[in-house]
Amino acid sequence: MIEFKELIVKGGEVAVLFFELLALIMIIYAGCKGAISLFKKDDNVALDLLKGFSTGLSFLLGAEILKTIALEEVSELMMVGGVIAMRVALSILIHWEMKQEQHEREMELIEKQKD
Repeated sequence: MIEFKELIVKGGEVAVLFFELLALIMIIYAGCKGAISLFKKDDNVALDLLKGFSTGLSFLLGAEILKTIALEEVSELMMVGGVIAMRVALSILIHWEMKQEQHEREMELIEKQKD
């Protein structure tokens, strides 16, 4: 009979794969959408890419957190912790870049309205 801990670990592994798949789909979708927007010379290319990558990164971060369910050694926990820290830093950087991009768009609109 399957123990409760094994069931939790297996369920966590399935959830990790699901979140990683969602992240992959989101990042590919954002990249394709960004490429199409670039060819159309859309002004929101960078912002759309950043939003898509941020969403994909959030799914990857969720997957990393779920991976901690099955950890048994401190070295594994340290490795996952490092990956989580790196992804959080990337997420903060992406959000900062999005705010900068939005601010630039707002300033351009204000300048156009003055003219």
